[in-house]
Amino acid sequence: MGYSNRLNGRVWPYSHAILIILSFVLWCYFFRGFLFRICDFASDAIPYYNHTKFFIDNISRGVYPLWDPFIETGIANEFFLRRIGEFNPFYTIILILTKLGVTYPSAYLTFLVTYYFIGLMGFYLLAKRFTQDDNSAFVAYALLMFSSLGTQLFYNFLILIFVPTVWFFYFLVSFSSYPSKHSLLGMVFSVMIILTTYIPFYFLTIMVAFSLCYLLLYFGDIKMLIERYWRFVAKNRLFVFLCCGALILSALPGMFFYLEGRKSEFVLPVRHIESEQGNVLEVARERLEEPGVITHIKPEWFLSNLNEFELGRFYLPIFVYIIFLLGLLTRMTKGSFLLVLLGFIIFLISSPEAVSLHGFLSERIFFFKFFRNLRFFLELVLSPILILHISCQLKSLLDVQKGGLKGKVGWMLMVIAVHIGFFIFLIYQPGVIISSYVVILLSFTFFVFYGLKGFGSGKTGPMICLLVLIVAQPIEVYKYLNQNSIKFIGEHVYDQPYLDFRYLRAEKNQAMANYDIQFQKPVLYIATKWFNALYQAIAPDILDRYLNYKFIVYDQAEHSTGNPDFKRIEEALAGHKNLAFIEAGGEAGEKEGSVESKDIPGTFMGIEGDTDEFQILDFNVNSIQVKTNFATRKFLVYNDSFYRGWRVFINNKEETLRRTNVAFKGVWVPAGEQVVDFQYAAPLRIVSGFLLLGLFHVVFMAVVVLWRKDVKGEQIALSGGS
Repeated sequence: MGYSNRLNGRVWPYSHAILIILSFVLWCYFFRGFLFRICDFASDAIPYYNHTKFFIDNISRGVYPLWDPFIETGIANEFFLRRIGEFNPFYTIILILTKLGVTYPSAYLTFLVTYYFIGLMGFYLLAKRFTQDDNSAFVAYALLMFSSLGTQLFYNFLILIFVPTVWFFYFLVSFSSYPSKHSLLGMVFSVMIILTTYIPFYFLTIMVAFSLCYLLLYFGDIKMLIERYWRFVAKNRLFVFLCCGALILSALPGMFFYLEGRKSEFVLPVRHIESEQGNVLEVARERLEEPGVITHIKPEWFLSNLNEFELGRFYLPIFVYIIFLLGLLTRMTKGSFLLVLLGFIIFLISSPEAVSLHGFLSERIFFFKFFRNLRFFLELVLSPILILHISCQLKSLLDVQKGGLKGKVGWMLMVIAVHIGFFIFLIYQPGVIISSYVVILLSFTFFVFYGLKGFGSGKTGPMICLLVLIVAQPIEVYKYLNQNSIKFIGEHVYDQPYLDFRYLRAEKNQAMANYDIQFQKPVLYIATKWFNALYQAIAPDILDRYLNYKFIVYDQAEHSTGNPDFKRIEEALAGHKNLAFIEAGGEAGEKEGSVESKDIPGTFMGIEGDTDEFQILDFNVNSIQVKTNFATRKFLVYNDSFYRGWRVFINNKEETLRRTNVAFKGVWVPAGEQVVDFQYAAPLRIVSGFLLLGLFHVVFMAVVVLWRKDVKGEQIALSGGS
């Protein structure tokens, strides 16, 4: 790819550093409505905000949250941990700020903005490697910043994929150019973050497509690259071995999560396949075939009706189209052709409404069955590729000063034709905002002046002008975005503390938004398979009244095998009958109790608070400890979902945990004073989670230290060792 020469000097010129910061401050100002909570999150951004809070709140208390008792009467939290990629060291920003007294919403928004800036800096450095030009890299950075990628922070989880992906490719290009420890470890760290999300398949698709394109266009360079890599490996065997070890360890959570999905103890009714076979993480065929990129790049959205702009809508500043049109007559480099080819392949894969390639791949390549939302490739890949290509075109356009008079005349005629033609085109389009015309006029002035006189030897002048051209339209577009977005009307329920135990569900602070809001009953988003079955079969009002109690005490229990008799169970729950239904353990229909039938009360005892007979001793999301002092043997039901991995101890002695009333946990408790412990997950699993958290932080710090060391060594070498 022509990256054999190293980039010397500082990472960016001093003037560029100022413009980089200034432009990002402008972006923050444009999004002040979201950053100051005037406008609210939308779509997937809400549950991700929520999952992250749940994780941070627990970690701040020294609890690794492997279970969430607040979602559909309890569910293993692994799914949501994989969604947010909990090992990402940048979540420490939220933890530190909240410990310093900053509210969680402000801390979370600070994390989002910081993480976005880090991703943009990775893109800047990648563009600099690709174009070998500071100015073109800055333009690429600014164009991407003011595209719709920035709006995705408040709409979905795309930023969690984009940042490690762009940094991986920067480190890959850097390592291929000149192998170094920080570049290799940077690649490893980026992949580690990606692997610990449950959808690393966007990255895998991009990487496979990129590798194929590179092999096709740069086949002659492969031998040289392999030799370069091998020399580095031979020289740094121990370091490479440690990197491989870190990668393997980071892959374990995802592998265990995949195996958990095969066991089918939890279900995802909204998205997974209905078959009993396969993995519940697989996406149903009809969801795989949902509209992709083409549906979300409506031509009428590019330049028209931007006064209706809102979250989720695709957008690129109009200056992108101007450069693209001007650059059509410039020479395409081999690197640019690689970008075009890669973009074309990703476009075909992500457009199932037009091409059947994705369906073909999903039938033959396993990982295509595990992710949907193909439209995310638009902002994740296609926009950055287009902007990188345009930055190369801009570099060629601005080289006009190096050409002769004949070349300048032709260049000037092209500038005039493109701007006049584009201006006339806009006149005939509906709903064009005024800033679009302003940008065309300013762009025409800039290119004419640059072609005639240039800006001398300094680089700051043209960069300021280009920044104005880039932001002139987004100023107006983002004004409309703030106007059209959902307004924040008060604290969300999950902004409040919700980790403390409440006896009655009606009194507890709701931890998560109810997914049923967007889907008509009886569809849940996620639940244990047994709770989902109960939810489907029992009348909602009956189930809600029963679930109001987190602890229920029975005197009798009836054994059942095979399929539950939901009608009989519903009648028992409706009448609060003093009879629990427990799975197996005896003959079907066999009853066991604590007292003679004539002495049994007709209804169960729902625990509403601490009493002489029942007290909560300790609670966290992974366990609960209670003290009982019943006069007779009782069957205690904890209305938290039954799930493999839960265990129960009475006075430190393990007892048999029964699946009760189809979906919950129950145990026989002897008379007298007893201490009952319900615990989820083995201590080793909890310790391993904390150890992996530590590993990710250590690797991140090692990347920073090695990078500083390599840069310092390079500066010494350039100065002749002085």
